[in-house]
Amino acid sequence: MRYDTEQVTVYIDEVCDEPFGQLLLREGLLTDNFYKILEEAQTRAAREDVDVDDFIAAGKSLYRRGMIRPTPKPVDDRPRDRNGRVMSGRAIQYRDWLAWVQDPKTSTAAVKAKAKTDPAFAEFYVKFVSGFSGVAQDGVQETGTARVDDGTVIDTPELREFANTYRYASVEQINTMKRAATNPSGADGAARFNYLWDHAIRAGLI
Repeated sequence: MRYDTEQVTVYIDEVCDEPFGQLLLREGLLTDNFYKILEEAQTRAAREDVDVDDFIAAGKSLYRRGMIRPTPKPVDDRPRDRNGRVMSGRAIQYRDWLAWVQDPKTSTAAVKAKAKTDPAFAEFYVKFVSGFSGVAQDGVQETGTARVDDGTVIDTPELREFANTYRYASVEQINTMKRAATNPSGADGAARFNYLWDHAIRAGLI
């Protein structure tokens, strides 16, 4: 036997006049299990037309046996940002790229190789580098195409050694060295690193 919405509401109101009905309501068990309890009451009474007392008795029996539970609510497991907002597909991709770029196992060579073949990643990487430096970076420079030697920089062993080390360093390590606040040698170390970085680019080494 099925009730319409109005009949169910009236029936639940009557059930909630009883202490056990109030217990079921507080625990979120009454609405979700209404028909299960009703069918149990009808089975126990061997008739379809059951009263509130029959319903309560059936509910207590099911409750004692742990056979009535709240209906599981759908879980929204969509990725969210730190403010709880659902992330867009692009935001998720940027998150994954950021994790990869900042992984100490990821070399600059690998990042630049990907930037050469993946325009979307190249766009992301320019933004990533700009976020660390505070200024917009040259897209070609940062995505792996070395500038042509302009003839103003002398190719020295120190520059070649720097370029070789730079090529296999992770992006996180490079950004650590670029910034005075994180370079182990402070402002002097960062200045020297940036000097070598600029000159290695101008010499066409990186």
